[in-house]
Amino acid sequence: MRRARTEERAREQRRAEILDTLRRLKEDAGDPAAQAAAERRARRQDVLDRYPPLY
Repeated sequence: MRRARTEERAREQRRAEILDTLRRLKEDAGDPAAQAAAERRARRQDVLDRYPPLY
C-alpha cells in the first residue's frame, strides 16, 4: 500500500513537471527573444564542451 502511494505520488509529480515543461516550451515557441536566448545558450554550451576552461 505504502509503496503504491509513493509510486503514484512520484508519477503525479513527474507528470506535473512534464506538463510544466511543455507549457513553458509552448509559450516560448512564439517568442523570438526566448528562441534567441536558447540558441545562445546552446552555442555557448557547445563551445564550453569543445574547449574546456584552462584553469
